[in-house]
Amino acid sequence: MSPYKSNVDLEQLGESQLIKELRQLYLDRGEPSMRSLAEKTGFSASTVHAALREDRLPSPGVVRELAEALGGDTERFLKLHELARAGQLGLGDRAEKIAHELKVLPLGAQVVDRRGETTHHVYHGDVYYGVTATNPPAQSLSTARRPLEESLPPYLREVYESIGNSFSGGLYTAAGALSFWLFEAVVRENVERIDYAAVEAGLEYMVHRDLIDDRLLRWGMAVARRRVELEHFEKQGYPQQDAEYVFDFVTALCSSVYLVNRGLGRAL
Repeated sequence: MSPYKSNVDLEQLGESQLIKELRQLYLDRGEPSMRSLAEKTGFSASTVHAALREDRLPSPGVVRELAEALGGDTERFLKLHELARAGQLGLGDRAEKIAHELKVLPLGAQVVDRRGETTHHVYHGDVYYGVTATNPPAQSLSTARRPLEESLPPYLREVYESIGNSFSGGLYTAAGALSFWLFEAVVRENVERIDYAAVEAGLEYMVHRDLIDDRLLRWGMAVARRRVELEHFEKQGYPQQDAEYVFDFVTALCSSVYLVNRGLGRAL
């Protein structure tokens, strides 16, 4: 599943995730025969085959026995089954809670349940920052930022949009964390040599390539030094003005690299 997918249907999320993880577990274990799994689980080979090969939800008993036979996390697989059933029954609140516990909601996921309500969840890796809005959905980025947004590579654009949604929901720690991530991602994408892997060295190399100027270099150096501050604010919350400071820099950095340079037709 792409980490940037949005508009998640709770009715389908649990079932698709369960089937995906069960099949991956089967592959990781070397694809044992259906007969051997039937002997270990006590179910028929046809039942085991259906659970692993067909796109439909197996019974919880089959899920439990298969997970055990394959040496998987039985508790997780049963939770995924519970998520699937909650989605099928239209229990949106319960499904969202389980999806949050299992960390299966993608970054910036907009979850739509049967009641037509939409909530926007913000993730970064295994860190869950919370819900930004429930109808109406989180506000889009300001008009002034849209040309930049459209010029970004798709995988960076999704993160940039999630930062905007984090601000609209008051999730400033999320906005700060995602801004730092985007900062580092832009540097990695535009620095080719391994010895320029550090952000500070990468910025200097980007000046050498005329992707940014000396002012952005100095600003970026100051922002890079603030990276460690975010760890201290994880529990008590990152200040809004600090999150805005980092996001403003990231906006300027992306504008220089993707909007100005690529708009002028410079090859990267």
